[in-house]
Amino acid sequence: MKKLNMIAAMVLCLALVMTGCSGNDKDGSKETQTTEAGSAAGTEDGSEAGTDGSEAGTEGSTEAETYVASDYVKLGQYKDLEVAAADVEVTDDEVNTKITENISTAYVDVTDRPVAEGDTVNIDYEGLKDGVAFEGGTAAGQDLTIGSGQFIEGFEDGLIGANIGDKLELNLSFPETYSNNPDLAGQAVVFNVTVNSIKVQATELTDEVAKQNFNFDTADAYRESVKQELIDGKKWQAAWTMVVNNAAVNGYPSAKDTYVNGEKETLTAYAAQYGMALSDILTAVYNMSEEEFDVLLEENFRDEMLMLAITEAENMEVSDQAYTDRIKEISEINNNASQEEIEAYFGADYLRKTILQGMVYDIVMDSVVVK
Repeated sequence: MKKLNMIAAMVLCLALVMTGCSGNDKDGSKETQTTEAGSAAGTEDGSEAGTDGSEAGTEGSTEAETYVASDYVKLGQYKDLEVAAADVEVTDDEVNTKITENISTAYVDVTDRPVAEGDTVNIDYEGLKDGVAFEGGTAAGQDLTIGSGQFIEGFEDGLIGANIGDKLELNLSFPETYSNNPDLAGQAVVFNVTVNSIKVQATELTDEVAKQNFNFDTADAYRESVKQELIDGKKWQAAWTMVVNNAAVNGYPSAKDTYVNGEKETLTAYAAQYGMALSDILTAVYNMSEEEFDVLLEENFRDEMLMLAITEAENMEVSDQAYTDRIKEISEINNNASQEEIEAYFGADYLRKTILQGMVYDIVMDSVVVK
């Protein structure tokens, strides 16, 4: 299921407008998180998961075809739109459902006991073979869930019972078959590990959970924020539907076929890594056929084209400061990744596009009138 969820996240990010990935800066930064599970300390399965995360970035780094959107789109009204109050109402059940979903990835610090099965520990480690550090065997600030099987046999069990601040020496051996690095197969190694922190998954919303995970002082304040996010989401959906209906699309550039085919090829490759076909992934995750997926991708491209047309009409440009700020946001949630690493992963064009889409979101939403 974890693998399917990862692929589902990728599919969701294909639907930039429908999922809000193209919203304001706060939303936009969430889609950029990456992992580093593919170290030499990892199991073959764990490393494979890390590789998937890296490959997802190759799409963003590919230079997109350019075109003038106004050659294909005649915009209608996209500012000062009137949205019915009933269309933006949010129920308590909707708020609770969203909070439950968010809590599933929230954690609470543990400070009063040693590491136990199921805990997520943050560690620094260095792997040595014959006293020399080997490639891929060193990391700092790495989160590891005990019992996940992410690292080689004995690594996770060796941390059970350790306290925060403990420095451990784990004498381990790589499996006899280790395709990630055949030179290490069957080799005896030593891992020097420091336990930085211990945390467990949160089970309910409390002030502590709200503060530690969501940067709100109280649970009530976070709940109000979630409600407002849901209201904004409905407002955007209603407003954007009007933008689409008010516009006239008189054709598509060749970039549409490139986009649709590229996204399908990428997802097909992901599915193949798990012995699944594209249709299997679509059915398992969304109960969606390939034909329905084609329609979704075409709608996504249409929405991107409409957004581009608005940026042209408004003479929008990405300033150096806005670009620098986006790089900084991404870096802060990705272990202080460098600008070069971020651009290699996503591509500068893709990053600029997300900034422009956020500007379109703002110009539409700032003028919406709810009646």
